[in-house]
Amino acid sequence: MAVLRPVRLFRLTVFVHESVLARFLDGLGDMGCVHVDEPTPAERTASDSSWTGERGPDGADRLDGPGEGTPPVEEGDQELDEGSAAGSRGAVSRLGGTGSTYVTEGWIPVDRVDELGELEESLDGLCAWFLDKPELEGYPPTLLDNPGFLGVPELLVRTYGLPSYFEVDPTAIVGVTFPLLFGMVYGDLGHAAMLLLLALIGSRFRERFPEGSTEFLLFLAFTSAVFGALYGEVFGLHYFEPLWFDRIEDVPFRFQVSLVAGLLHVVLGLILAGVNSFLNRRIYRAAYGSL
Repeated sequence: MAVLRPVRLFRLTVFVHESVLARFLDGLGDMGCVHVDEPTPAERTASDSSWTGERGPDGADRLDGPGEGTPPVEEGDQELDEGSAAGSRGAVSRLGGTGSTYVTEGWIPVDRVDELGELEESLDGLCAWFLDKPELEGYPPTLLDNPGFLGVPELLVRTYGLPSYFEVDPTAIVGVTFPLLFGMVYGDLGHAAMLLLLALIGSRFRERFPEGSTEFLLFLAFTSAVFGALYGEVFGLHYFEPLWFDRIEDVPFRFQVSLVAGLLHVVLGLILAGVNSFLNRRIYRAAYGSL
């Protein structure tokens, strides 16, 4: 599960025999692979040496060893070894096929790479694959994987557009700033009670609403109740002294608070823009582009 960054991916290239193609694609789906290209027949040259001459139990040619040409994944940071990655790019010229061999490419989450070996064993070695690191010029796809309670903030982020693979995933930040701004605007203990009631009703029909809807409503109810107590409001009326200020009577201070909140929000956006520029190796833009 990734927070503040999209899921880390490797570029996956696979040669697979047609007899196990459907099972292989099902396995890729179970591993969370994305943007898998439509398999196309692979061409084989007479000098190709990626076939051992052995045959599998169904009489099909067996590819040269499990995962030949696949660069290893280091422990901890799951990064590809540079030398092995270069070797894999050379190995692709030796990987070929016949009219019954297909090649496909896609993207696999880093933490699911180990499952490729298990999938290969289940297919009796009738496939070969290798991995490459994503590159800035390659435009890797964006895969978000946030906790369930951030389901609604993720929908809000998707509404405005997905971040690129090399940018910050703002879902968790939106999950905090949106309820806070909501509470500032709709701070009222009466409104908070209505939101709480909606959340309790929605909890009985979770399957009909987006994931995390109930939790998000509870968070909105909480911030609305907090600011409602600070403003001393219950359905727009004042039954007790506000803990902070009366936003109906003290309009100038209300505007000051709004300006400060808006300024902080803009500064946060500029910081994120700078971080995204740095992650995309646009150093000058990271330093000066947001000013």
